[in-house]
Amino acid sequence: MKYKRRTLYKTCESPYMRIAGIRKTSLHDGAGVNLVVFFQGCVHNCDGCQNPETWRKDGGYKVRVSDVIKQIEEKMGFISGVTFSGGDPVQQPDALCEIAKWCKEHGLKTTLYTGYQIYDLYEEWYDERQVKWRYLPFMEHIDVVIDGKFEKSRKRDLPFRGSDNQFIWRRGQNYTDKHPKWVTLVEYDGCFTLEIFRPWG
Repeated sequence: MKYKRRTLYKTCESPYMRIAGIRKTSLHDGAGVNLVVFFQGCVHNCDGCQNPETWRKDGGYKVRVSDVIKQIEEKMGFISGVTFSGGDPVQQPDALCEIAKWCKEHGLKTTLYTGYQIYDLYEEWYDERQVKWRYLPFMEHIDVVIDGKFEKSRKRDLPFRGSDNQFIWRRGQNYTDKHPKWVTLVEYDGCFTLEIFRPWG
């Protein structure tokens, strides 16, 4: 698989965030019963997007990050995890990191939908002769990443995905949060193979 590097949209640290809404329970946005936070703002503008109203970064409404966490806390015992969708949550990395960290500290599985590829969620840096990697901070608290832009021409009836160019990446076992291994199944000519992305911090 080839990846194309892109520059992520940065935000300033703030106790506030913009969301399009919160779905208290869902069976369709990741495995299990999930609460879904729809982040506001997206630069991908995919043709055929299900949520075009979430594109404008000044749309939706402004809320405190702590109020979103409070709504998640109220559903504890009824949900198995929290899904971050949108919009693209990666465009509000500080809020995403804070909420995802709280979820992991309280035993909730975290799933991230993003139009970026997983490769984009790590930053390259150079140490003398070799390339190394460091993750964007929220990645330490994410269990599953569903990556890639929705492509209308490749739309298929797939679990938790809209088009077949998107992949479900799961954090591999026996790896630390700071040195994770991500795995996914990739289909080639009707056969499936295990794809591994192993960034080193």
